[in-house]
Amino acid sequence: MSIKFEGFEYSEKFRCWEGDLKVKCSEGLFGQTELALKSMMDSQEPLTEANYHALCYVRDHFDEIYETILKTLFEWQTTGQEFEVFDKETYNFDPIVFESAEEIHPFLGKPVLEIVPDYEKEGQSYFCINFFKDCLLSIEHGLTALCHKNEVIDIEASETISMLELLCHFEKDCSLWKKDFWRVRFQLKDDIYREIEAGRKMWIGKK
Repeated sequence: MSIKFEGFEYSEKFRCWEGDLKVKCSEGLFGQTELALKSMMDSQEPLTEANYHALCYVRDHFDEIYETILKTLFEWQTTGQEFEVFDKETYNFDPIVFESAEEIHPFLGKPVLEIVPDYEKEGQSYFCINFFKDCLLSIEHGLTALCHKNEVIDIEASETISMLELLCHFEKDCSLWKKDFWRVRFQLKDDIYREIEAGRKMWIGKK
């Protein structure tokens, strides 16, 4: 029996899954309690149980996931990450320091959910919350937060495929991935591809 999820359908035209998920969101941030979250999965295969469970989790916990992403971005500042905001009038990037996680919200633009097929842990697929349109913190590449349940595995101005490739350099078995890989990336910086063993130990621990 094929697995179905209301509002999430396969598009023959684009050869991928897409739809709008009705999710709970913070009224203080979004001005409403429910959001139509644009969602997609780049796959021609039928939905799996792991995909379905990820969709259910995001539907039921989006407000918590979004709050975790904001808190993670706010933590970037403690690692020395310097934020710049694009000024649409002057076409300049102006430095900015955020005083709270909530202050970051207006600069992210509308979130998009991407279910990541073939990457799963504990019976649930990984997923990304992507910020592309109107993301003033990264207008060229946008921001991608790779998550599992309510944990941010990594967050970067990068496409999903590039993020997954980097994580697989450190650990091919995605069931072992842990949160906060971004801390490893900030620590290693230019040595990120030369210090695989040290980075893996920092992120996951000993084999």
